[in-house]
Amino acid sequence: MKAKRIKVLLAALVLATTGFCQPPKNEAGVFLTTDQGETWKPASTGLPDDANISSWVVTRNNAIVMTTLNYGVFKSFDGKSWNRAGHGLPKDILTSSIADHSNMLFIGSFGKGIFSSRDHGNSWKESSTGLKTLNIHCFYAQDNTLFAGTDKGIYASRNEGTSWTHITGNMRVNDFREADGVLFASTNLGELRSEDRGESWSAPYAHCTDSTKSLSRNDGDSVYLGQVNDKRSFMPDMLSASHTFRITPASPPVLLTPWKNSFRSLRENRPFQNTGLPADMSFNNILVTPFGILVARKNGGC
Repeated sequence: MKAKRIKVLLAALVLATTGFCQPPKNEAGVFLTTDQGETWKPASTGLPDDANISSWVVTRNNAIVMTTLNYGVFKSFDGKSWNRAGHGLPKDILTSSIADHSNMLFIGSFGKGIFSSRDHGNSWKESSTGLKTLNIHCFYAQDNTLFAGTDKGIYASRNEGTSWTHITGNMRVNDFREADGVLFASTNLGELRSEDRGESWSAPYAHCTDSTKSLSRNDGDSVYLGQVNDKRSFMPDMLSASHTFRITPASPPVLLTPWKNSFRSLRENRPFQNTGLPADMSFNNILVTPFGILVARKNGGC
């Protein structure tokens, strides 16, 4: 690894041994801030009260497309109100992840594989040819390649999802992030990394027994790999089996520690008022949009 440390913030979560998590029953909620976290307003119009949000993305036409584990796909053009956008998807689909790649959208699901859209998420078709598993956890787009993290390793498509090729592994891949030319994958067996744009992968932290759930990227020069017992380990006490944190790419950057309901400016080193957020709210999804920063209530589970 280069002497220069790469700033990647990892949220370490130990997952269950099953291939995916059942959608929990707790009440959900989405909130929007337009002043960098000082004040928040509800942004759930059109969403079921118990929607369990799994991922979201801002598309090239500035729409927000959201996947849920229990109600399929939703779309918003203002960050406040949402409409269903699942034409062509199975009614009982558990959508887990989403990616914007090559002027297309891709969603992954638990048990139904991958679906793609060429009209900004209005309609979908199955795109799972070549997959040996239909449980999809995450995506990562790089140049003309789309990687998919599954419960049976890493797959890649270089033809806009027409077909998929198994690249490596037989483990559950939970997240991808790239930093300073290195591509990282978090898995239930530790970290994988690739220095040749995903062609080959190594496991430099194979001795680490902790699962890793997700990775967060922020511009800078340090790596936080949590729970790894060597010199690349940072903030091990902060990352437990149930804690996650994220730094937004907003200006100024904002550190979010959901288990403490804390939003803090990294530049001003002060907590925000968080006016409008429920006092007991914890969350696991954040998205910077043209309309402000969105957060979604965490529903437990994974």
